[in-house]
Amino acid sequence: MAALAVTVTISLLWAGLGGSHRPGASSVTGSDAALPAAPTPALTIGRPEPLRSSGFLSRWTSLRTTALARVRPAASAGVVAELRPTTPEGTANVLAVLRARPDAAGALWVKVRLPILPNGRVGWVRRQAVGAYQTANTHFVVDRRGLRAPGFR
Repeated sequence: MAALAVTVTISLLWAGLGGSHRPGASSVTGSDAALPAAPTPALTIGRPEPLRSSGFLSRWTSLRTTALARVRPAASAGVVAELRPTTPEGTANVLAVLRARPDAAGALWVKVRLPILPNGRVGWVRRQAVGAYQTANTHFVVDRRGLRAPGFR
């Protein structure tokens, strides 16, 4: 008896009560056809362009532990800023890596661009305080005369 009920239910669904589930059935109903077209996107990103040189290669890293940024690569150098592994918003504190060099004792230091004001400040942090280096080989082109970014509409 239960098998008969299942067979009847499947037959009714296949016959039209569940028409949108039948193979080849259209998913557009009368009310869907009245919907307006999607709006034009506010931003269209153009095709990526390959870089012609490695002059735009940037290295970056994130802090693993709280670290002191110093004015030169030495533990005795003056402190520029104290850096934390996360930003006030809770995201990873990412630093641009400018160069690396050992101090007199052989400890490796990394010169980084600091996420503090005024912009452009740099400092040296111990290499052990930062994670693995990552690279970004991209750049953003701005037509200053036309005041626009080519590829964006």
